[in-house]
Amino acid sequence: MSHSTDILIIGAGVTGLTTAYHLRHTDLDITILEARERIGGRTLSVRTQAGAGPFDLGAAWAWSNHPYVRRLAEELGINIFLEFETGDHIIDAGPLVPIQRAPAPDNEHYTYRFEGGAQLICDHLSACLPENIIRLNHPVQTIHQQGDFIAVATRAGHRFQARYVIVTLPPQLALHALAYEPALPDPLQQAMGGTQTWMGHAMKVVLSYQRPFWRDHGLSGIGVSFEGPVFRFHDATTADHTHAALFGWVAENHPVHTDARADREAAMVSQLVRMFGAEAEKPKAYFECDWTCESYTTVPEEGGLPPGATMYGHPLLQTPIMDGRLLWAGTETSPIHGGYLDGAVYSGEQTARKILAETGQQSG
Repeated sequence: MSHSTDILIIGAGVTGLTTAYHLRHTDLDITILEARERIGGRTLSVRTQAGAGPFDLGAAWAWSNHPYVRRLAEELGINIFLEFETGDHIIDAGPLVPIQRAPAPDNEHYTYRFEGGAQLICDHLSACLPENIIRLNHPVQTIHQQGDFIAVATRAGHRFQARYVIVTLPPQLALHALAYEPALPDPLQQAMGGTQTWMGHAMKVVLSYQRPFWRDHGLSGIGVSFEGPVFRFHDATTADHTHAALFGWVAENHPVHTDARADREAAMVSQLVRMFGAEAEKPKAYFECDWTCESYTTVPEEGGLPPGATMYGHPLLQTPIMDGRLLWAGTETSPIHGGYLDGAVYSGEQTARKILAETGQQSG
């Protein structure tokens, strides 16, 4: 038995929830299918067992030239704050070169984070939606056009029929994880296969501390390393300064990826001690997320894409197919700030506008 709906959104991340948010005051019935056991997609905010945090293991930033996500945050009542970048940077040029301090360069745009963590965007968006429209643990398997409707089936055999389907998965994942009937045109498949997944090659670590000791030494918390395993650190202290932390991006090809978690943590601590001093030796907590291992984000085939090969906002990913009933959305499809939270929000807004135009609805 199929569940019928007007709009079926695949993915309860920033784009999918933003789309639903802008359609919530219409007469359209909306269903959102999410493969994970949580909403949020590539936003993921975590706390220590004692409640310290939140710290972002996924997307975290907005910049002063990112109007869409900042406007949405304000509308949702989420405050933003300037990331701490005051002081010298640390440069780790390798084992044969002493650790160096360097003045912070001038930045054209300011970096902001979200009070309460970036995942709060999705939490607040979902709170604005009607109850029970989000179905977790529903990974989609097939998308078939059936006349004026699109039939969608999940891996568990749940079936849905919709007037319009919006796929917000990363294009690589949408290409390899879903089966389509009729088959996708070759040029579209090439565009999807050639679009790298935002965060798809990332592993992020966070280490929390009793206090932001680096600030006492005139350091920004930003550290650049040519030795690794983390190639860049940033200050991840919370907005109220009560929970101190540093986060870092692990070098993509560093062998630490295959180590046991405890060995990885030890390697991160050792690197921080080398770069920031002995006060980094005893973190209160350690978190990590390897997005390359997230099956609902990244596919193994993507590792073959050369860096910089992608072009976000490909015209074919902004063009509906199946007689205009299957739409692509997500930060990778956005011609505006693709690969950022701002692009994800922009894509959701534009997708909602397309649906409103097609259905003759008013957003209210």
